[in-house]
Amino acid sequence: QLMAKISDDWVQEGFSAHELIKAAVEIVEGSGGGKPQSAQGGGKAPHKLLDALEKIKELILKKMVL
Repeated sequence: QLMAKISDDWVQEGFSAHELIKAAVEIVEGSGGGKPQSAQGGGKAPHKLLDALEKIKELILKKMVL
C-alpha cells in the first residue's frame, strides 16, 4: 500500500499526491488514485517499491527545479 500526502502550500506550488501515486503504481504494477492533497494505491510487484520511491523522488526534484 502506497500513500502520499501533500500540504496545501505545496499543492499551490504545483505538486500533486495523485500524480506521485500514479507514477509509482505504474512501476509496482497496480492502481491508485486520489486528490492533489492525498492519494493512495497498491500493486502486485512490491519488490519494485524502491524503484517506485526513486521515481517519486525524481518527480519531486524535477518540480522543485522548475
